[in-house]
Amino acid sequence: MKTPVPDHKKRSSKKRTQLVAGVLAAALPATLATAMPLSAAADEVAPFDLVNQFIGTELDTSQNKSNDAYGNAFPGAAVPFGMVQSSPATYKVGESNDLVREKGGYEYTANQLRGFGLTRYEGSGCHVRFGGYEVPTIPYTGDLPSGALPVMPSSDIGHYYLDFDHENETSQPGYYSVTTDNGVSTELTATERTAVSRFNFEEADGSTLIVNVSGQNNRSQGQHVTIDPEANTVSGWMRGADICDNGNYYTFYFSTTYDQEFESYGVWNNGEMMAGEESATLDSEGTGADFRNRTGAWLTFADDATVTARTGISYVSVANAELNREAEADDLSFDEVRANARASWEEALGTIEVTGGTENDRVKFYSALYRSFLHPNLRNDVNGQYLGYDNEVHEVEEGRNFYKNFAGSGWDMYRSQAQLIALTYPEVAADINQSIVALTEQTGSWAPGAARMQGDSLQTIIATTDDMGITNYDREAALQSMIDTQQLPGDKSTRTDAYQYFATA
Repeated sequence: MKTPVPDHKKRSSKKRTQLVAGVLAAALPATLATAMPLSAAADEVAPFDLVNQFIGTELDTSQNKSNDAYGNAFPGAAVPFGMVQSSPATYKVGESNDLVREKGGYEYTANQLRGFGLTRYEGSGCHVRFGGYEVPTIPYTGDLPSGALPVMPSSDIGHYYLDFDHENETSQPGYYSVTTDNGVSTELTATERTAVSRFNFEEADGSTLIVNVSGQNNRSQGQHVTIDPEANTVSGWMRGADICDNGNYYTFYFSTTYDQEFESYGVWNNGEMMAGEESATLDSEGTGADFRNRTGAWLTFADDATVTARTGISYVSVANAELNREAEADDLSFDEVRANARASWEEALGTIEVTGGTENDRVKFYSALYRSFLHPNLRNDVNGQYLGYDNEVHEVEEGRNFYKNFAGSGWDMYRSQAQLIALTYPEVAADINQSIVALTEQTGSWAPGAARMQGDSLQTIIATTDDMGITNYDREAALQSMIDTQQLPGDKSTRTDAYQYFATA
């Protein structure tokens, strides 16, 4: 069996920080560290089995606090710091409260799934303008009159949403499955850059997959899809607005191969349904468009088929997405990818060992630890290429990785997550620091794009992790940039109210 080695494991065998209860107690709330005497029975449950991905998925509407009363968490399939977060998204039929009806993540009280997308943000704080969830796939089992979808997705995408029940769901680190009410069993797992999905239509009436190239959570300004029936492949891209929709835009590329032949196929585009057509494009020169749900493809397979889809993603090109898929997943079965994902999470969750307390305490701890390793995210492809902050393609130094998605532009990361990563994944922390240095070199500033919260968050991440021994990065360049951007006249600072700060210095 071929077992790809994750990038963050390639340089050396990692030294792990093992913290037992006596050491950890000082850093934990008293209710978690000392609430109960040691329990041998609780300690027997492995950290992997203690993770509950559904914690933080239900909005407390009694508080009327918008997302402040909601974790914006999601169940799904990812590996630590991976580029992919293959996951479902929900919709609540008949709910007048928009805070519940269509979240950017997963709302536990909802009763429908909008499909299964490829990326996700954990704990995002924006309402309505969520990002991620690109290119969702919807397993469809109805008739296809004249070989085409019965309802135009751009006018009524809700027609294809999937009724489901939580009793038919399973979620573990690196794996998610659900049997929806239409009889299709869907399973998700992932490598670092590739989503691997398995759709079982044996108990369903019909076997169709809808690939909604424009079905992401935020606005899109353009999208393209190409079907290659000879290679059983669908590829394309979408260009859209990122999380919070405050000025950050990106292009997302994908390449999916299916292990079953297409019996028929087609595309829809901007109100036109085209059975048998192999490509569609809708694009805008500006950034003000919203083309969600307007472009996509459908694929039909033999009745009762079980279809495995392997989707490589990239932020550089379709070719790189294909390269990522070929390198990480094309030679592996779904079950092999799932086993590798599990092994990655068992190692990650094993970096901290806690004893004592109740099993419920340990569930809370390891569920939170799991989420701490979902971001930041790998952004370089297997060939080392990545799209920099200057919108130019760069290549990482051999043996290193480039990371993005610092929580809250670093604001929600510098207090504790950065230090946790430094303790548990020092080589990842070093690459994060070097990625921040690359940001300063490519932009001349410390701002990772437009953000509602700007300050000295990234500088604090570097300073504190450096103090913890994370020094394998260009320290001189980081220090010089700190000095250059915090001097009068202050026009290079990204700190909120910087002019007022310099005026009183």
